Amino acid sequence: MTKSGERETSPPRMRERLLFITVTLAAMLLTLTISILVVRSTHRSDFEARAHSLADQLQQQLETARSLLVVLSTLYQRDPQLDAGGLGLLARDLIETTPWIELFTFQPLITADDLSHLSEEMYELGLPGFHISRLDPKTHRPVPWKGGKVHLPIVTMEPLTPAMTRYYGLDLLTLPGLDGLPRKAAQSTTPLSLLPKWFLDYPAPMLLVQPTFAGLQTPSAPEERMRQLRGLLIFVLEPERMLGHLSGVKANLEAALYPEAGEQPLAETLPAADNLDLLSALTGMEESIALPGLPLRLVVREHLQPGDYALGLVIPLTLLSGILTLTLLWAWRNHRQIHRARAAAEARIDEERKRAEITLRAISDAVITTDIGLRVLAANPAAGKLCGCPIGALIDHPLFEAIHLIEEETELPIEHLSDLLERTAAEEGDLLLKRADGTQLAVHVTVSDYTDPFGNAAGFVLVLRDVSTERDLTRRLTYQATHDALTGLLNRHAFEHELASALHSAREQGRQHMLCYIDLDQFKLINDTCGHVAGDQVLRQVAGILHQQLREHDVLARLGGDEFGVLLPNCPVEQAREVAERLRETVREYRFRWQGKLFELRASIGVVPITPKTGTLTDLLTAADIACYAAKERGRDNVYLFSTEDRTLRERHGQMQWLPEIRSALSEDRFALYLQPIESILDPRLPWLHEFLVRMCKEGDGESAPGSFIPAAERYDLMKEIDRWVIDHALAWIARQPETLTDLFSINLSGQSLGDPDMADYIIARVQEHGVRCSRLCFEITETAAITNFNEAMTLVTRLRQAGARFALDDFGSGLSSFAYLKQLPLDFLKIDGQFVHDITTDRMDATIVHAIRDIAHTLGVHSIAEFVEDEATRDRLAVIGIDYAQGWHIGRPRALEEIDPAQDMRRRELGS
Repeated sequence: MTKSGERETSPPRMRERLLFITVTLAAMLLTLTISILVVRSTHRSDFEARAHSLADQLQQQLETARSLLVVLSTLYQRDPQLDAGGLGLLARDLIETTPWIELFTFQPLITADDLSHLSEEMYELGLPGFHISRLDPKTHRPVPWKGGKVHLPIVTMEPLTPAMTRYYGLDLLTLPGLDGLPRKAAQSTTPLSLLPKWFLDYPAPMLLVQPTFAGLQTPSAPEERMRQLRGLLIFVLEPERMLGHLSGVKANLEAALYPEAGEQPLAETLPAADNLDLLSALTGMEESIALPGLPLRLVVREHLQPGDYALGLVIPLTLLSGILTLTLLWAWRNHRQIHRARAAAEARIDEERKRAEITLRAISDAVITTDIGLRVLAANPAAGKLCGCPIGALIDHPLFEAIHLIEEETELPIEHLSDLLERTAAEEGDLLLKRADGTQLAVHVTVSDYTDPFGNAAGFVLVLRDVSTERDLTRRLTYQATHDALTGLLNRHAFEHELASALHSAREQGRQHMLCYIDLDQFKLINDTCGHVAGDQVLRQVAGILHQQLREHDVLARLGGDEFGVLLPNCPVEQAREVAERLRETVREYRFRWQGKLFELRASIGVVPITPKTGTLTDLLTAADIACYAAKERGRDNVYLFSTEDRTLRERHGQMQWLPEIRSALSEDRFALYLQPIESILDPRLPWLHEFLVRMCKEGDGESAPGSFIPAAERYDLMKEIDRWVIDHALAWIARQPETLTDLFSINLSGQSLGDPDMADYIIARVQEHGVRCSRLCFEITETAAITNFNEAMTLVTRLRQAGARFALDDFGSGLSSFAYLKQLPLDFLKIDGQFVHDITTDRMDATIVHAIRDIAHTLGVHSIAEFVEDEATRDRLAVIGIDYAQGWHIGRPRALEEIDPAQDMRRRELGS
């Protein structure tokens, strides 16, 4: 019976045991789950706070970049004299302090009609080869392009690397997705944010685009903003760098930056470790935060490590709590429900408190909370740091005793809430904060009130942001934009602003001012002999002695290089002449000693009156440059007073008008070559010569003869560039002619080319590149140039003659010292100046001179060439005298190269003979 009874009670006991085990395991699992959730909840609040801190830092980076871009735009818009080069220098300083800004570019909005003007400006900035370009879709490299009516070319880039120089002139309107960029940027009231797939050499960058407008005020209407759009300033931000400068990222925390609606990240930090266990993988956390006002979102992820859960303690506690849970299940049921509700409420309150504390600690601005009676209730660490005292010295004190705010303009202290609200104007404004150590900081103050849960006014929140660094930066940038870094004087742009004001007062008020344009003579000698360090010292000392000779209200500026400008307000002509003479004498008496050597300086000064009849600022500066050059031509160390009636100055002004046209023609390849024959009239066996002549093609129709633009090119040192253009194109044409042609081809070399030590190497290199024999070439040098640059001429002639080339001395007889140099200068031809040839049939003196030159040529063993042969009688007379060659319209007029076939011309001469 007993065994039978035991068998009958076993199944219920087994069921009780199974039920006990099941309930125990369920309790353990429940406890473990609750533990995980509690730990996760605790880490979640900290994780979210740190994620939002990263977002705040990222937002601060972008706001800093935006603020700097707006500062650059404001300076450029309000200072019309600030050019692209000066803007680039300012941007480079800013980039050095903000490492997440990778690149700065400036693109003016120009029309096709302004291309030549832009090329001239870039030439003056040291970029003679500047041109508008677009990206070739195959090679992905810039190629020249002029197809648009409106262009947005890159003219400034900082920092500039050799690899990036190829993008100068790149038209942004040709890049994919940027064709509507000007209108989008103009219509945006804040810097425009873009996320192109590619920009220059940067894949997936972020662009901040800020428009700049004409005029001092930014227009408000969208269409007016578009009409006054001057150009675009762009910051290139590297997403990788932005993430790399975030603080607070742990080893198991990763951050990624995504486009607002994109799935592929722009940049991401090193991801968390891959060898995570199942528990950590299940408890990973992720937060996605949209950045206000930007097409970006920040995604932050964190995987909790096993150590975060302290599993070694969780498991035993779980077993114990499971047993206790079963034991006290019924006794503590009601109590546990109440306790859980209370614990959940306290946890939420504690979570909110911790989040608020973390947020306040992460905020870099000072935050101070007061009650309705303005007694300080709380302050974050930044508030104590800003005020220069512990937080305890602020809390529980009256607001205006804890912090000392001062009105900047009146220097009166702010002691009442009404004064603070009135001064901050619509709840915010700029004030001075007096710190505990007595120093003062400029702060931006924001005041807002808050209410209790019942909607009653509870107090105020003050946010103070230190803006002293921004102000110092603005002041420093303004100073750098208006002053010369070497001498501390006003720079050219600031000086031109002063001149513009003087012009305005002269027109509107009938006043007279004077402008002195000073150019130091002999400065280049010091710079080349002793180096730039000595040259800089000279400029600083000269600036000091010039300043000592001027009145307090006179304006002295360094205009560039060794040039200075002086504005004498309300000054008559005679007094200005006396001041200029005093300045000239001061420079003359100045002595500079360097490493045992003593140097003297001289000054050439041009003086120009500023009257109601004075034209534009450009006209005034042109007149000053002309007057200064006239002072140099009078022997230097002179003062020259400008007068519109001066014939010399009018000629100088006329030549200056050619300067931009010549530079434009060089950059746009607008020259043409002609060829004029030189006939052998004495010995038919001698080869003919053909002289290359250059013409400049006008922008419209027609061509300019050499006599119109060559004098200006010689005066402004452009002949060397023109000579090189002629040599290159002439050799290219000769290379296409048959080798059987025995004629010689003559190329003119100017005095500037004779004085160029690299010209011989250039000619030999181009000859080898084009595959032309030097024996087919003859180079013409004028008598005056050869005498002026005799040593350089000897070197060049000797090297090229050794290579096989021949030489002709042009305009022989026009100088006074030719015969003394003829014995030393190796020549092949003497070209008789045309003034002795033109009237040879009627003027016995001309005939005698030509005969004498023939004798000299034969004595030296060279051939003679007569110019200006205009009729058959002159040709016959030259043949009787014994002149070897004749050149002139009777022999053949100059013809364009495309109209000439030298081989066919030679066959015609052979048939004619």
